[in-house]
Amino acid sequence: MDFSLTEEQELLLASIRELITTNFTEEYFRTCDQNGTYPREFMRALADNGISMLGVPEEFGGIPADYVTQMLALMEVSKCGAPAF
Repeated sequence: MDFSLTEEQELLLASIRELITTNFTEEYFRTCDQNGTYPREFMRALADNGISMLGVPEEFGGIPADYVTQMLALMEVSKCGAPAF
């Protein structure tokens, strides 16, 4: 059985990594956590890039994705220091 990531999964993870590391610092997330504030800019960026719609059926404006792909996306978000919505 092949457990390698698909090209689509690799591209998704790279785009998440790029989005977070380019636009959000660990300090941003730390400050949100310490102040008890919701990371609105971060969540808006996820929504604007379709990441928050992974696994939602297309008829509802979502992006079809299996559970493995959804969990890989959450793991990548967490690895970048962000909250795993």
